[in-house]
Amino acid sequence: MFNEQTGTIEFPQPRNIVFDALIHTVARLPKFSISFADPLGGRVTVKSGMTLLSWGETIPMTLHDTPSGGTLVRIVSALNFGLVDWGKNRQNIEVIMNNLALNLRAQAPAAARFCTHCGQALTGPARFCPQCGQGVSA
Repeated sequence: MFNEQTGTIEFPQPRNIVFDALIHTVARLPKFSISFADPLGGRVTVKSGMTLLSWGETIPMTLHDTPSGGTLVRIVSALNFGLVDWGKNRQNIEVIMNNLALNLRAQAPAAARFCTHCGQALTGPARFCPQCGQGVSA
């Protein structure tokens, strides 16, 4: 569809930590407001206001546990009205994802290390990421 975009990102933190960080992140973003939040179901719906390019967007997000103990976040941005989004939906997803990643990184303990390629948490003096196999710096 021309008026809908989807993005996914995986974090090494458990779902409850990512959910709280998502709520905190969206609350700080000026153009977005939370219209629904279900921490047990891992669902959040966000609305964006009208702009010159759109009548606003509805942005449902779902959080899923991963087998490794992390969280997969799926974000869908869709126009409330219109046929072409003029890149607004992709921009919504990128703003939320980037700010959520920064928020979670700021919450991580100073000693924690993460793979710069896939975001996997690294333990001990690992030279290679156990998730993606890429070399990591000390």
